[in-house]
Amino acid sequence: MRARHAETRPDMRWDEMDIRDLKYDEGDFDIVLDKGTMDAMLTSIGDVWNPPEEDVQNCRKEVEEAVRYNINHV
Repeated sequence: MRARHAETRPDMRWDEMDIRDLKYDEGDFDIVLDKGTMDAMLTSIGDVWNPPEEDVQNCRKEVEEAVRYNINHV
């Protein structure tokens, strides 16, 4: 993405990391948006309305991380 947008967005930062264990400091963001991450995490085989416990825990960790970075603004 950095190379793809080098000319149009030279100051934009592209970080890659595990959504369940982000390496930012608490309160780094004013807002956190999730567009499809949780949906993708809930795609394991099984009943979408009764996901496996591992999927539930992964989604819970994602939300905890998002709240941790936005905690000073909630």
